[in-house]
Amino acid sequence: MNFRTKGNKYEKVAAGYLRHLSYELVALNWCCRWGEIDIILFEDDTLVFVEVKYRKHNQFDIDEVLTPKKRFALKRSIFIYLKENDLFDKNWRFDLFYITDSVKNIGKLEYNHFRNILL
Repeated sequence: MNFRTKGNKYEKVAAGYLRHLSYELVALNWCCRWGEIDIILFEDDTLVFVEVKYRKHNQFDIDEVLTPKKRFALKRSIFIYLKENDLFDKNWRFDLFYITDSVKNIGKLEYNHFRNILL
């Protein structure tokens, strides 16, 4: 399985999980010239931008997951999305959805949803 196929798989897993929690899906893999936003959803009246990361290990390091370059690209992409869709008056936040292989249950996944991450 190539890198992009694997990424799409885990983005769909995350989107399905969040929809199960009553989030309303707006877009998957939204792209602009500055980068990509993995998932865009609404939770009530808040627009939620989600970065999905999968790692085989469960040793979480925010600086490894969201490098300064990645944070900059995400900020620009979010700004462009808000501008293109005239949504500056909406509440919004950035979340990280971190997926790892389960240590206890081989073949199972574990999810960590970090809400309202500062970019």
